[in-house]
Amino acid sequence: MSVKCLVIGGTLAPWICERTYYGKTLAAIEQLELPTSYTSIRLLGLGEIEGATDHIARSYFENDSSQYVVVGHSQGAIIAGLLAMRYPIRVLTVVALAGPYRGTVWTDPQSMVTKVAIEALDQVTRGGIKLKPKLPRSRLSKLIGRYIPIVNGLSSDSTVLTKLKQHLETQTTGPITHSVIATDDRFVIPSRSAHPQGLLVKKYLAAHPDIHHHLHGRIPEEIELLAFKAGHIGMVNDPGVLELLAQIIKSELLSSNSR
Repeated sequence: MSVKCLVIGGTLAPWICERTYYGKTLAAIEQLELPTSYTSIRLLGLGEIEGATDHIARSYFENDSSQYVVVGHSQGAIIAGLLAMRYPIRVLTVVALAGPYRGTVWTDPQSMVTKVAIEALDQVTRGGIKLKPKLPRSRLSKLIGRYIPIVNGLSSDSTVLTKLKQHLETQTTGPITHSVIATDDRFVIPSRSAHPQGLLVKKYLAAHPDIHHHLHGRIPEEIELLAFKAGHIGMVNDPGVLELLAQIIKSELLSSNSR
């Protein structure tokens, strides 16, 4: 069975020159000589996540019998996870770059202001002060969510995110999810522990080199600590992340071939 790589862009991919923005990500994969397909939610824009997943499933998974390595950035990471839920035999592995498994702050302006302030304090104290406040959705975000479905889909209480998290927490067979989060990420909630839980979830934390050495001993053993300068938007162009991406795919392909 042939193996292809599907790269799924994030929410704003339609408006920021898709190939330009994800060009280095695609190049890193194409160097592995995999047939690479690229899509985003461009036909749905700020629409509903399940609908975007349906569209991608029809466009790719229902057209052939290939296996897929699915790479998703931001919202695309959630869609990648949903595809793996639907096609556990067809998806070889999932690489989630900055996946907002616990929600994203931009769906709620009040949460964004609070989170940025807390993250700034955490950075200044080098992780010495730990605050984990509950960030309930504001009336404004609930109102916006009536007209912009993605606001509901990426909120912390989203039914889609709850379903995906529950699946990953109970998953014992199927593809591994490689979750890459950055300490400099100002979008996911919360940036240092936004990874999903589960036996088949491998976690990586890209810590800015300036604070990387301060985090040794502070990060749970199951999280691989990396010295990458990668934020939410810049992650798809970070040399360290791109090298990690290629290593993950190579490893998964070798493992698959040896089965």
